[in-house]
Amino acid sequence: MITEPAFILFALNLKNTTELSAIVEKDAPKKRTTKRKAKASK
Repeated sequence: MITEPAFILFALNLKNTTELSAIVEKDAPKKRTTKRKAKASK
C-alpha cells in the first residue's frame, strides 16, 4: 500500500519528469526518442 507522503512525492516526481521531458523535447528531440526506446525495451 502506498502511504500518502510517498504518493505525494511520487506525484511531484512524475510532474517534474514530465516537465523535464518537455524541455528535452524542445532542446534535443533525439534524446527523447532514445528515452522512449529504452522504456519500450524494459
